[in-house]
Amino acid sequence: MTALLLLDLDGVCALETTLAGESVVEIFKLHEGLGEEIAALDFPVAVITHRSRKEALRILSAIGVNIGGMRGVFTAEDFLFASLGKPLDLFRRGLKKSAALPAIERKFGIGRARMAIIDDRDDVLQDLRSNGLGLCMQAPGQIAEPADGLVSFEFSEAVRVFMEWRQTGQVCPEIRRLTPLAVFAAHPRRTGKNTHASKLTVFSTVRRIARYARNLRRAPG
Repeated sequence: MTALLLLDLDGVCALETTLAGESVVEIFKLHEGLGEEIAALDFPVAVITHRSRKEALRILSAIGVNIGGMRGVFTAEDFLFASLGKPLDLFRRGLKKSAALPAIERKFGIGRARMAIIDDRDDVLQDLRSNGLGLCMQAPGQIAEPADGLVSFEFSEAVRVFMEWRQTGQVCPEIRRLTPLAVFAAHPRRTGKNTHASKLTVFSTVRRIARYARNLRRAPG
């Protein structure tokens, strides 16, 4: 049965952070050979991220995932365009990935009940689940120790969960938690790259201002 797998970037495919004792922000791979694993799959895979398109392409390039192997890259610009019809909701709630679901359905000809996602944020997954997504998988969150460690998961586990769900043809009623896997932030997971230059766009600046305004509105007193 046809189904689509959506991948978040931050905390799922990569992590942009500064290691303890270092001062430079760097993009780290959370998986080795992810591009090859995606290319070998017999179902479509797309990226969905709150990053800007420029940042998303920079991250994918840094971790060695060929954009040609993806069926689509949905970014913050897409969420904004999809939310323009409800400006008050946009101001109150910010950019929501669920806003892009109609556009994704049109692009792939697949209903959202036949879509799955891997994301590390519980609020994002709850929003997508409440909007009818078929399967939500949660990537493990990062932990503080060890200082040179990252938390990942086996991509093969996520594929197995996806394949089992795809065969059922039903919406999974719960969020599936992927098993944490501790990995060291050393070569070959280091890329030596970051998205600093990619953040210097008009869109990113406007987005930061809007986020600041929302935080002021929510602040007590």
